[in-house]
Amino acid sequence: MRFRYFNPVRIYFNVSFIDILKEKIKKDSMILTTNSFLDKAKALRKEINAKKILIIPPNPQLDFILQMWEQTRRFNDIVALGGGSVIDSAKAFCLQVSFAEFENLLKFGKLDSKDSKNKNSAHSKDCKNIESSIKKSDIYAIPTTSGSGSELTPWATIWDKKKNKKYSLHLDDLYCKCAIYDISLLTFMPRNLSIYTALDALSHSIESIWNKNANPISTQYACGAIKLILTNLPKLVKLLDSIESISLKGRLDSKKSSLNYKKLGNIESKINLYSKIYNKLKILRETIALASIYAALAFSNTKTALAHAISYPLSMKFDMPHGLACSFTLPLLLECLLSQDSMQNLESSSCISSQNVPDSIKSLESNSHFFSQNTQDSTQNLESNSYFATKKFIDSLDSKKAKILDSNIDSIKALKNAQKILKPYQKPLINLFKTLNISTDFKSYNITKADINEIFSSLNTRADNFLLDSNIVKNHILHRI
Repeated sequence: MRFRYFNPVRIYFNVSFIDILKEKIKKDSMILTTNSFLDKAKALRKEINAKKILIIPPNPQLDFILQMWEQTRRFNDIVALGGGSVIDSAKAFCLQVSFAEFENLLKFGKLDSKDSKNKNSAHSKDCKNIESSIKKSDIYAIPTTSGSGSELTPWATIWDKKKNKKYSLHLDDLYCKCAIYDISLLTFMPRNLSIYTALDALSHSIESIWNKNANPISTQYACGAIKLILTNLPKLVKLLDSIESISLKGRLDSKKSSLNYKKLGNIESKINLYSKIYNKLKILRETIALASIYAALAFSNTKTALAHAISYPLSMKFDMPHGLACSFTLPLLLECLLSQDSMQNLESSSCISSQNVPDSIKSLESNSHFFSQNTQDSTQNLESNSYFATKKFIDSLDSKKAKILDSNIDSIKALKNAQKILKPYQKPLINLFKTLNISTDFKSYNITKADINEIFSSLNTRADNFLLDSNIVKNHILHRI
């Protein structure tokens, strides 16, 4: 087994973001934030002597990024206080290159667009070498949501609704300097935002498992995230609904008469009640934040897959929140992955068929069969074993065909492994969406068969990471609409 795992971001969990940044920020700095956290940004600015505060809108458009770029490129440090949109913007603004180079990096993912489609060209390799030496501002990310994972990945998403396009900025070392998780910033996150961002993290974790780039470390992180979210997100939503109910009752009582604490009952008991609720809320926020970290550590090394590839046109065309768009398809995609036909479809779409591969290869039981053999078996018996039959067959091929066959065998093993890991989560996943009262039916979002065909005709490269061919999934979805 060969794999690599890498993530250089330093993590600070359940700390005061101001205390950490007072120690870290020593040079000229800028703060990116949203209107919701402007007061926090102003307080931070006084502590670290930041030169500028820039408000980032939700899902910032390409025009905005290009317009603001000149104002942001001169800072040594960028503090990103916000969700995924703010942190993604920081990744764009941290690049200290010329404006033309900046445009090409955003639009084509490289410094020069001439060979953007030819990844193997010498020119493309030169660009990659140049990109690795680009000077960048350090980014200090303080997430105010639990889900995007941008603080732990080297990617950024920039939207261009005018052209109905999504650009992905991806440099291998476009990581934040550190990620600071201050739970006080997450505690009073709105209900729907809490749900959608957590579902985004759930999608990240599941997609990193049914992924061609999955490895044992990413899978361990992903499983940890899935368990935490499936168990604790319903508890969080139930508690938030209870808080809303208590708050509504308090507002109604205050309208009936002036606030009279004697009528409201014992003040001390109410303080104790609110204190218990707050402590429960804080613990659940910590847990979901930890799940988001696990999910990000998983997909930072695998990238996402088909659910996210489908989500981008859904967000663009139907204005669906990202966390919803990338997650409501998960039960159906998992059903497709676990179906009895999935293995057969994968085999038939590869070079593996009954005509050119022995049954011993197709069974893929080689290792377990081999080690179950008695060590005293004769050489002749061993050669009839699946392991040796497979090896003998591959050795008989030329190197190119052998490499293709080896890759296809790995794909089938990966599919079987993903099925084994994800099968126990199928029913809990379906129950989660029922509990949250979120439909997983395409028709409930007015998505037609024509829309599905259009979406699948223009999928981005993330779809290629899925263990099944996208056409198999498309047909599975079309049968349900």
